[in-house]
Amino acid sequence: MKKTLLLLVFTIVVITGFAYRTAFFYQDFSSFPIGAAVGKVLQNDDDGTHGSNDACGMGSLKDYTDRRFHIEYRKPPTIVEWQFGKALKADTAKTGPVSFEARDIPVTEDRDFELELRFFIDWEYQVDPHWTLFRNYDPTSPKRDFDRLSVTYEKGILTLSAAHPGQTDFEVLYTQKINLSNAWHTFLAKKSENQFRLILDNGELYTYEYSRTPAWPVARVELYNGSFNFARIALFNGR
Repeated sequence: MKKTLLLLVFTIVVITGFAYRTAFFYQDFSSFPIGAAVGKVLQNDDDGTHGSNDACGMGSLKDYTDRRFHIEYRKPPTIVEWQFGKALKADTAKTGPVSFEARDIPVTEDRDFELELRFFIDWEYQVDPHWTLFRNYDPTSPKRDFDRLSVTYEKGILTLSAAHPGQTDFEVLYTQKINLSNAWHTFLAKKSENQFRLILDNGELYTYEYSRTPAWPVARVELYNGSFNFARIALFNGR
């Protein structure tokens, strides 16, 4: 019994030693002054404390210099005090559509990634939110040699759609009515080996298996209609 327990402990230590989760990009907006307008590039605020075994993770990412989110808007989102902390506020009635995009993400067959959004929908103006929580492709690019995924929320319905390599049309894989109440929510779009997992508030909604080696050329978030507050936008990598 004692030998079995020691072997189990040793196995866990070894697995933990070879695993890591570090921030490819991380921003929680705590360092921004209230009222500040956000520019066209959201800088990476990863200081080596946003994951386990950061030294290993940071070392493997040293060649990737564009670890930022690029932002498009008509008027810039601003930093506000929201629910006892700072948040990035994007009211599309004022800013117009807003998109965030991380580029040249080093996704390989053996590398795991996850996009994390911590958000609060502002229902003050009773505007039904319409947005894309995640895309792994640039919708203006003609490239179709990988599985393209899109997670959208409109009229209270969360939908995951996919287009297989070489295909133009998207197939709806998962759809569910979800109430995004007046509270903080956490969304994860997670790639693990050959699977894509859709997670909301620690509950797994759906798992999709890629038809070939996964690719995330970009990670995009697109806001079309509504008032959004983001306490955290992060993109983690692991192994």
